[in-house]
Amino acid sequence: MNQNKKQYKFFFHYVLDFILFIYRSLHNFLKYVGKNFSRVEQPIEALIGIIILIISIIFLFILFQKSKFYSIIGGAYEITSVFNNVNSITIGTDVLLNGVKVGIIEDIELQDNYDVRIDLLINDSIEIPIDSIATISSMNIIGSASITILSGVSQQIMVENDEIETKSTESLETLIRKTLFSTE
Repeated sequence: MNQNKKQYKFFFHYVLDFILFIYRSLHNFLKYVGKNFSRVEQPIEALIGIIILIISIIFLFILFQKSKFYSIIGGAYEITSVFNNVNSITIGTDVLLNGVKVGIIEDIELQDNYDVRIDLLINDSIEIPIDSIATISSMNIIGSASITILSGVSQQIMVENDEIETKSTESLETLIRKTLFSTE
């Protein structure tokens, strides 16, 4: 978890630097427009400033949509899973419940017995039955993957720090390799 704290520190450092850059740009722009409002001699500079501001706002919106920001301000709970092979899974990869994105992977850790423990961050509004099963699914032939949770039927739901049952499946790459190089 210490690595996650470092990631959050770097993430917020870059966000704060970006916000400071936007503030300075906006401040200088408004200062320029305020002094020269009656006679804007260089309307191109004013237009470029407005375009930069709009692009910055769009960039921040996308950044917060794609980041783990919601986990810092609440709205998510963590469950764990243990796999023997994680293929191309990385931190930030999507977690799907019956094909719908419900969370992301927060942490991946190799255990002493060489199994891989994965911490899943799930949206608070999603209730996962306790008898659900997590698998690693290949999304396409290029190799991107996700964790797919197959919903169970139990009335009991998972809570913070529960461990979900896992089922290992062969990756698409392994299946293709077996098909192409089989000696039968």
